Amino acid sequence: MDKVIEKIVKEIKESNVSFLLGSGISINSGIPMVGGVKNNTIDDGIETYILSKLGFSIDEMSSFINKIPFEIFFEVLIDNGLDMKTFIKIFDSEPSFVHKTIARLAQRGIINSIATTNFDECIEKALDALNVGYDIHISNRIREKRKGKLLVRKFHGSIDDIQNLVISVKRITNRTGYDGRKSDVDEFIKDSDSIVVCGYSCSDIFDLTPFFQSFNLSEGKKIIYVSHSNDHCCEIVEDKNNLDFHKIYNMFKNYDLTIVRCNTDSFFDALITGYSMIPEKIEKLKTPWKQIIDDCLNGFSLFQNYKTCGNLYFKINENQKSIDYLYKAHDISENESERIACLRSIAWTYIYEKRYKEALKILEPFSNSSQERINEHFVHYANIYSFLGVCYTKLKPTEAEGYYKRALALCEKYHLKREEGYALINFAELYDDFYKNSVEAIELTEKALLLMQEEGYIDTVGVCYSNLAMYHYLQGDYTEAQNNIQIALEIASKLGDANLNNRKLIQIAIDIRQFINQKLDYVKAFQEILDKGFSITDKANCNHLVGELYHMLGQTKEAIKYWKNAKNQYDDLNMRSLFGEVNEKRLEEHSGK
Repeated sequence: MDKVIEKIVKEIKESNVSFLLGSGISINSGIPMVGGVKNNTIDDGIETYILSKLGFSIDEMSSFINKIPFEIFFEVLIDNGLDMKTFIKIFDSEPSFVHKTIARLAQRGIINSIATTNFDECIEKALDALNVGYDIHISNRIREKRKGKLLVRKFHGSIDDIQNLVISVKRITNRTGYDGRKSDVDEFIKDSDSIVVCGYSCSDIFDLTPFFQSFNLSEGKKIIYVSHSNDHCCEIVEDKNNLDFHKIYNMFKNYDLTIVRCNTDSFFDALITGYSMIPEKIEKLKTPWKQIIDDCLNGFSLFQNYKTCGNLYFKINENQKSIDYLYKAHDISENESERIACLRSIAWTYIYEKRYKEALKILEPFSNSSQERINEHFVHYANIYSFLGVCYTKLKPTEAEGYYKRALALCEKYHLKREEGYALINFAELYDDFYKNSVEAIELTEKALLLMQEEGYIDTVGVCYSNLAMYHYLQGDYTEAQNNIQIALEIASKLGDANLNNRKLIQIAIDIRQFINQKLDYVKAFQEILDKGFSITDKANCNHLVGELYHMLGQTKEAIKYWKNAKNQYDDLNMRSLFGEVNEKRLEEHSGK
């Protein structure tokens, strides 16, 4: 047996070991991975195949895969009517060699627990075939199976419960149920001395990554990460600056981490041998997954195709293309609710780009709708009235209050908690911007905060705290402002998100100039978020902010370094406007110095 694997097997034997499994272990089961684009060639996978069927170019596919996590991609498909009963057949397959090997180790009592991000039931089938007793924990719900010591955790849901699977995906992408999921992951880590990670890409940016990073007792916990290689040689990777392993180091840097680069099947073959068991024959199974996807997409109407494309383009900040496709969807639909949904999304895109007049042209015709029409489409109208409030706050503030009140009345009547929270946040901004009434702004934001805490929207809770910091700052209550901004920073750090769905966090931290002695602490806080930042947008926002803070401290060289990084990242995202003319001029002034 290879000496590297022999050393790993020895470590596993001497500890309480668990396994964390990703989609890579199901390849031999016939289940495709996300896929990718290399050297202008498509690497077949679920995401790339769907994008090609929707008509996206290779360049666009590459952009989507780099910018949209699979959970968001999957959510867009679900929201646009994906036939889940047909689609999940992709994941209905038989166990691979790896599943079977892990089941045999569990049968021997060697494994403490198993966690997986996969929807498939391959690991359960492998355990069932060997009559291994286990309980199964799916999205914080324990379901007894054969009542054994082994616990199988399925962090992202399972195909045997479609409704729960859909809910799980939406909770992940909408940042809800954060504390429950964190508790589930924490328990998994806590129960193990060593965790063998295999087939896992470290790409669960909304979920596992922040939880592993923030686990309090990670010191001394061993992570053995199996990085798949087509070569059958085995080596331990020790170069922490290797870009190929950046995600791995970023996720597990607080642990006793060993990265083993080898063929995954060979690793498990040697693992079985190390426990004096005879390896099984490796068979690669086939699933007709392309035909299953074809069946799903053939069921899409032209409206669904156009709207899906529009929603996907919005996710990668290709806003004009998003608007074009949403108008196409609007124009061909005869369903009133569908048409309103498209116009609502277009208006929101204009608001997102601060094109308030263009948004108003779309929204104003809805302002005189009949009560019957409003009641029929109450969710749409709750949002439309709130959007009208945002536009009028910027263009005709005296007319904004009435629309916020209409939005809130609909939310109360139909118990729309999330929409009510966002309406209150926006309404508070009117009191701050126009009426200069921070007291009322604080009261409305605190109501929104309670709602969003109850509903579990952690990123929006962060927005509330950052807004409260600003309102308290304007009141001169600097201690309360500091307390709130600190909580907002902690939430941003948890999520690896410097944006918190708005850019106020950046502005507020800069504006609290009374805390100049705290500025270095803020720099450290945002550098920590920068380290955890999971998307280019997050990293660009962090670099931008850290540059601003260093500029305030008079440390120009440091500021320029971070601004250059931010500018390059915004350029890559085609979001140069977010960098701003002021910073462009600063860079020009200091170039070459």
